[in-house]
Amino acid sequence: MTPDGLGPDAAQCRFAEGDQGPDAFAGLAGAYAIGDADGWEAIIGVARADDPDAWAALDPVALVGRYGAPAIPLLLLHGEDDRNVLPDVSRQLAAALTAAGLSTSVVIEAGVDHGAIPTAPETIRALVDLLTPD
Repeated sequence: MTPDGLGPDAAQCRFAEGDQGPDAFAGLAGAYAIGDADGWEAIIGVARADDPDAWAALDPVALVGRYGAPAIPLLLLHGEDDRNVLPDVSRQLAAALTAAGLSTSVVIEAGVDHGAIPTAPETIRALVDLLTPD
């Protein structure tokens, strides 16, 4: 979600020619909004008050607000019953992407929790649709 280009070492990448950026993005129950919930300080390694820039550099919603996002198909999938990462974070990222002028599809799947999202039938259908455009 930063404007830095991808430039892998040609010897290390099978696709060293052309654009190495993604053609589409699908997020499955991602933690797209970094709040003050327990655990983030341990992940980031510093308190927000001590290094707000480190926190902002890892917060996808903040990064979209700062840089925008690539104009590619964007799909966010989340289970309605997810208690590990609440569905609202997908909604927050979708709102930031929409504010940046990008069309984003959000699917909140009823009866699906965090662990079941990758194999839920609606997830599979949405991913197939994303990867096989008309």
